[in-house]
Amino acid sequence: MIVRKELLILATAVLSACGGANTNQEQRSETLSKDLPEDTVVVVKELPSFTSPDRQFMDVRGNVSKLSVQVSNCDSTWSGKLEHVEWMDKTYTFDQKGVVVFDTKEKIRLSRNDNGQITKKEFYVAESGVYVSEEYLYNELGMLDTVIVNGFECHGKKYFTYDADLECISSVEPLAGEGEYLYTDVMEYFNIVERDSLGNWTKRRVTTVTKYSQDGKKIEKEEREYRIETREIFYY
Repeated sequence: MIVRKELLILATAVLSACGGANTNQEQRSETLSKDLPEDTVVVVKELPSFTSPDRQFMDVRGNVSKLSVQVSNCDSTWSGKLEHVEWMDKTYTFDQKGVVVFDTKEKIRLSRNDNGQITKKEFYVAESGVYVSEEYLYNELGMLDTVIVNGFECHGKKYFTYDADLECISSVEPLAGEGEYLYTDVMEYFNIVERDSLGNWTKRRVTTVTKYSQDGKKIEKEEREYRIETREIFYY
């Protein structure tokens, strides 16, 4: 599977200048909606605008100064024992202009377009002594539409779907050549269950549905996994 510790993006995405990124959005939305978990609830809510391209990329509204994300695996009841996945935890800080500030020890290089959006992120993998990268394409509303992973061991694309409030509700990651199967789709569904006073989500449930097939059409095997993501958000 292409998601590795050093390649994980929690932007949840997070997250128009790269025209054409939204070409297959409607088709992907229709495909994903067929498998939407029964406990998924889409809440229509008026939310404040994003205050900078980087805050929009990280899916936080308002003058956020710090964002901390924690991830835990759980069972399908959502109320069973949680297993904290520490390596997936992330913390981001923003200056007063809303520009994300990375730790210099991480050796991260960013490329941006004329709108200030991050279009490429290169980061150093110390264990391998090389840089790997992620490229980002946006839809016409400035939301992250596609992540392209260019690793030394893995590569692939991940696509995102949003609701009317520009909140991420699902993603899909088509893969090929996974073991005995020729095709694999990894789909994630996001269900917000808690928000802070500004409307930013602070807790959400994530259902991951992995489908395997031999010919890309007939599903031979399906697996489901569940996790809970929580966010602690600080403001200026």
